[in-house]
Amino acid sequence: MNKETALQNAIRVALSSEGCAVFRRNHGLYYTADGRPVKIGVDGEADLSGHTQTGRAWYIEVKKAGESPR
Repeated sequence: MNKETALQNAIRVALSSEGCAVFRRNHGLYYTADGRPVKIGVDGEADLSGHTQTGRAWYIEVKKAGESPR
């Protein structure tokens, strides 16, 4: 597991323990079983999103140290 994934998981656990609904967005280029490319996600979309128990929405872009948003 890379550092960014580990950081995302820690954030997800912390938010969930506070009662937030947390959703992870997958981004990238993937391939079907027969080799066709499929692009998932939208550039600029946050890695994590969700809402509090009172309905307040939030969005988090997770980056490890030294990286910048794309």
